[in-house]
Amino acid sequence: MVNQKQLNSHLNFLDSIRALAAVLVVLHHGILYYSGNMNTLLGIEKILIKFLIVGGHYAVNMFIVLSGFSLMLAVIKNNYVLKDGMKIFFKRRFIRIVPPYYLAMLISILLIWLCIGDKTGSHWDSSIPVSSSGIFRHVFFIHDFFENSFNSINYSFWSVAVEFRIYLFFPFLIWIWRKTGPLSTLLVSFLIAFIGSILNIYIHHYYSTIDSLFTGISPYIVLFTLGMLAAEMSFSQNGKAIKMRLLYQGASSYYKMLYLFIFLMIFVLVKLLTKESLTLGNEIFISSRIIDILTGCLFAYILFIYSTSTEKNSHTYWMVKLLSWKPLVFIGTFSYSIYLIHAPLLQILFQYIITPLSLSMPISVYVLLLLGTPAVIVLSYLFFLLCERPFLMLRKKRNTLSTTDAISNPSIIAT
Repeated sequence: MVNQKQLNSHLNFLDSIRALAAVLVVLHHGILYYSGNMNTLLGIEKILIKFLIVGGHYAVNMFIVLSGFSLMLAVIKNNYVLKDGMKIFFKRRFIRIVPPYYLAMLISILLIWLCIGDKTGSHWDSSIPVSSSGIFRHVFFIHDFFENSFNSINYSFWSVAVEFRIYLFFPFLIWIWRKTGPLSTLLVSFLIAFIGSILNIYIHHYYSTIDSLFTGISPYIVLFTLGMLAAEMSFSQNGKAIKMRLLYQGASSYYKMLYLFIFLMIFVLVKLLTKESLTLGNEIFISSRIIDILTGCLFAYILFIYSTSTEKNSHTYWMVKLLSWKPLVFIGTFSYSIYLIHAPLLQILFQYIITPLSLSMPISVYVLLLLGTPAVIVLSYLFFLLCERPFLMLRKKRNTLSTTDAISNPSIIAT
């Protein structure tokens, strides 16, 4: 059974999952440079490309679930209250997220001005040109509300605003959790997501420039709360949570795999049934919301599995060891920097290094994936050293680093 020592320890598998999701997003954005006819592809090549195309979106879901999970761990340890209060929580989140984001935005604008400001027919075209209104919206985290600034400056930045707003709801979710319990909080998150979606549609009718699909916090606040629930089931000393862990740990490996297989089959079935997107007012895609929430449930379950497998005598401990590989854990520690800066780096590599080689379309993209991805990781680490780590050190000097920060990198990732 999970004990307090495990709760206090650093969970390396969380960093590894961050690393895998960050790399998946880089690969996803790399594959978007492919401009050929995918219907001509065969076999494993077609499967791989399609996986990378859809995988980036699922990485978003994984990071949001992981964010809720990580932040909830500190709350569980502190008897379900925010350590040092709400004001300090917001201050820590601001220092952790905003300065590196602003610096990444400044670098993106400078690179656009210097060398990647011309249209090339790639996915990067959605990030240019840069306008003063776009900069203003990015500074105040409202750029994702507008279709003409959603992808501007850096097409990955939209989810920074989404998660920033979710953080504003976190103290409220904790208060509901403490008063009425986890299931009621989950229902409240569904209600917030539904109201937010309806408001987006209503506003879009009067202001067509407002994005009605991805803006706001829906359905990501539900995924965030699912992550909180996974942390509760994994580490809480509540009687129901302990019973759930004992029930799962007492099951054989066969039944554990069966549970996962059944859930995956449900996911595939829903995916097939909703292949033709159901719409509400031809604007809100219900099927994508269903799939997002199902993937959120799946990822929350996976986090629960890993969290209950951290004891060496567990017959699933090998999974934890697999995700404790030091290079992977290391990459996870600067996954936020990878997210922030990878998009302009990919464009520079493709435009100035790969395109001049005059390779065929499939080969040029494969070169970008195989050689560009490691290059992006290395350059992102340099960004981390210069633009992210100083603010981590600043918090330590001011004695503001809490358990929340020690176990929780920003889980923002975007497609």
